[in-house]
Amino acid sequence: MSLTKLIDDLSENSASLHEAMLSGNAAAVEEATQAFRDVVEQLRAVDQWSGDPATRAKLVALMPQLDDHRALACLLADMTGQMHEMAAARARDTRPVRSARVGDRFA
Repeated sequence: MSLTKLIDDLSENSASLHEAMLSGNAAAVEEATQAFRDVVEQLRAVDQWSGDPATRAKLVALMPQLDDHRALACLLADMTGQMHEMAAARARDTRPVRSARVGDRFA
């Protein structure tokens, strides 16, 4: 598969994952995550990346989309953690969550 096609697939799968995260459907998120992971693994397996301007332009154009989707994933993870902590606080016999994400400045 060509590098350009893989980059296009990455963009499409990233958009699908974003839509799944917004839907709140856990099964859709799992499915979209696996599809995204598969494309990332295919990209990692590329032996030699070409430095042609078209490939570079595609990657530069894709970066803001990927960053937006990463930010949404972090936000949803934080919200989920907060919900778990609130649920644990309500149940007196449950210990509060003490784990944090790597790089969490509030941990």
